[in-house]
Amino acid sequence: MPTFVIPATDAAEAAEALRGLAHATSVFDRPATSYEVLGDLSAGLHSLRQVLEQLARLHADANVPSDSRLSAEERLADGQRTAAAAATNLLGAVQAVAAAAALVDLAHADSSRLVWPVPGSAAVE
Repeated sequence: MPTFVIPATDAAEAAEALRGLAHATSVFDRPATSYEVLGDLSAGLHSLRQVLEQLARLHADANVPSDSRLSAEERLADGQRTAAAAATNLLGAVQAVAAAAALVDLAHADSSRLVWPVPGSAAVE
């Protein structure tokens, strides 16, 4: 269960859930459930985008030193540059996830128009 307050714990749980989903989707006993899976993936991608935006903001606002072997002043400047680079990369990830979410949304809409056969019944003609 998500904690809603401990990011590291919730991230680990999300990673494990995605790992389980990767295994579970290798075979679909009931292909019609792919519509539900797409809907849940869409919601997950939109949440992931929000998480990445929040992490980008955290790094953009960071005023922390790096762990390099520099003087204290240089470590702070290096930390700010490193945090800014992380923020930039995270914003790139935001754009990529937003694009993926849009494509999954389209696939979800397309999937809603399909009539999958029910296992054990005659195929739809």
